[in-house]
Amino acid sequence: MHPRYQEIVDHLDRHRAELRAAVDSVPAERRATSPGDGQWSVLGVLEHLAIVEGRVGTLIEKNLSDARVAGLSPEVDEGPLLASLNIRMFSDRTRKIKASDAAQPKSGREIDELWQALDDSLNHIRRLLASADGMRLSDVMMPHPVFGPLDLYTWFAFIGSHEGRHAAQIREIGATLAGSPTSTARV
Repeated sequence: MHPRYQEIVDHLDRHRAELRAAVDSVPAERRATSPGDGQWSVLGVLEHLAIVEGRVGTLIEKNLSDARVAGLSPEVDEGPLLASLNIRMFSDRTRKIKASDAAQPKSGREIDELWQALDDSLNHIRRLLASADGMRLSDVMMPHPVFGPLDLYTWFAFIGSHEGRHAAQIREIGATLAGSPTSTARV
């Protein structure tokens, strides 16, 4: 595996572990509880992630396929990748970002189903990444609705950083709920 791809895989794995730890830090009986004021519950955050990651995977797959047809160049740079990308903006919780209507949680799915959806989407992302091993993904651009055009390296890194952003949100939800009574709001 090309070193840049391994770096992205490690980034994805690190943030998935962080997300799992954040969810595990919130008692199971409180994961469906909204901290109030229209905020998402832990389950709502997981549903949002499953929606976004599924959609991003589909878009990456299409753009990667189109780039292959157009003649994607091989990657010649083996230097570190993540430090050269502007990915801190994805995990910056001081900047509030409103998710689109399509990315809003709605279904009230159970945690096992949400983890399965997240695992499926991450496996899809990993397969796409492996299929592009050795290709220069900095040449393939895709628009982001908030951050503008991003190359595919940045999109793959976005997935991990986005999970990191929401892991922090889940820890905040857990801290808020620590002193409040249990309810079953699924927002």
